Amino acid sequence: MGDPPAPFCARSFVIAFVLTGGGPNNASQTLSVFIYQTAFQFFRVGYASAASMVLLLIMIVVTLVNLRIFRSED
Repeated sequence: MGDPPAPFCARSFVIAFVLTGGGPNNASQTLSVFIYQTAFQFFRVGYASAASMVLLLIMIVVTLVNLRIFRSED
């Protein structure tokens, strides 16, 4: 079926946080929700910043892989 569009992935934080808040025993906790809770509920800003950098690196790798796979061959 393919990957979901990028704006949907960016909005996964809103969906997961509003509907479940991470769910029972963090069952539906995404990395975005984890970063938010770590920074603003537990006041561990440095740890949340490091997790944000990991998320950035994951997004860069996925983007580069997608560009390599789906580039047009003119």
